Amino acid sequence: MPMRSKVRQQVRQPKPVIVMLCQLAKLRWQPPGPVQQSKVLRELKNLSAEAMMRQQHKVYVAKWLMLQLAFAGSLLMDLLQMRWQSSTSSGSEDLTQSLEARVQEFTLSNGLHFIVLERSIAPIVSCHTYADVGAFDEVDGQTGIAHLLEHMAFKGSPRIGTKDYAKEAPILEALDEVFYSMKEAEASGRVALAQKLNDQMQKLEEQAAAFSIPNEFGATLSQAGAAGLNATTSHDATRYFMAMPANKLELWFALEAERFRAPVFRELYSEKRVVFEERRMRVDDSPMGRFQESFAAQAMTNNYRRPVIGYPADLALLGRTEVQSFFNEHYSPQRLSIAVVGDVHVDVVQKLAEKYFGGWQSMSSLPRAGSPSDTEPLPRPEGGPRHFEQGSKAGPLLMQAYYRPSMTSKDAVLLDIIWSDPATIAAL
Repeated sequence: MPMRSKVRQQVRQPKPVIVMLCQLAKLRWQPPGPVQQSKVLRELKNLSAEAMMRQQHKVYVAKWLMLQLAFAGSLLMDLLQMRWQSSTSSGSEDLTQSLEARVQEFTLSNGLHFIVLERSIAPIVSCHTYADVGAFDEVDGQTGIAHLLEHMAFKGSPRIGTKDYAKEAPILEALDEVFYSMKEAEASGRVALAQKLNDQMQKLEEQAAAFSIPNEFGATLSQAGAAGLNATTSHDATRYFMAMPANKLELWFALEAERFRAPVFRELYSEKRVVFEERRMRVDDSPMGRFQESFAAQAMTNNYRRPVIGYPADLALLGRTEVQSFFNEHYSPQRLSIAVVGDVHVDVVQKLAEKYFGGWQSMSSLPRAGSPSDTEPLPRPEGGPRHFEQGSKAGPLLMQAYYRPSMTSKDAVLLDIIWSDPATIAAL
């Protein structure tokens, strides 16, 4: 299980991660002989160590994500046709230099980092916002809040997703008061009062719904031609991404800045029901889901043992106060990296970045370096190898897991490659 570094620095040295990707692509698309295979794998291993020594994991991950976006189209095939007419090392070096020249980076004064790749083969742009916060950062009793916040990031702002925020806001505050009163009543065993407050919550939700415009954030982007609008949450990060016509880039900048600079967590309590249903589908009603959750709890001793989607008892207690506090603490400019790839010019991207994100000041008091450290080995339960069994009517399943080094280990990138595509590596 990978460990993380939460330290970002702008790197101006050569980019060994690009060399590594070139070597991997060369290995995949032009399979060499056994001797050359061994040589390329050794190079990958050495380059992974070099990459980790030269740059912190935060910048490395952002570059990896940006390059994934670039390779998602026909860029890889374009480069193969242009540069890899032969398997000589000079061709690989030329490709590396070509990529390095095209990848440009800048950081705003508030710490928000941008990675830009200009590619004008089609009038499309892909944008990927990487937030350096995930389920690992949750405190005990609030599991699932990072994933819930990912859902809430699509709910809008005082200007987006509402018909009249001035009238909506008092209702949202009243909802919070009733919610916390209801939880107090439930905790003290006052069942009748809890039911009465629950009925009151339902009425307030109906009143709030009269002022909200569901999914206006996503609908606005979709109407402008956006595709693939989505987000994911892991233990280590939260990612927001989409692609759209390049001439609509400023619209994306305006909306993306709005939802992070002035979020309104409306529809929170109804969205919690969506998350509960998601958990039931993926975990509670899934033999594999239950097994994986129990497996992780047995195998690890730190926050990686907990499910990203959270425990039901914790989710039930989350209100807007906890969500807002988690956002204020963990979402800040210096904890974001944004990749923009496509038919764009870096100077235009930088002007839009300054215009929409430049005035955003951090509300977080957390330092950039977080826990666990990037060199800390994964804590293991005492007692050596562990065996875990769980009954199921769904049929037999065997799962094996092995402890791995931290993300700064010289073997880290190579292990990622093996994990992501074991069939290709096994075929070598």
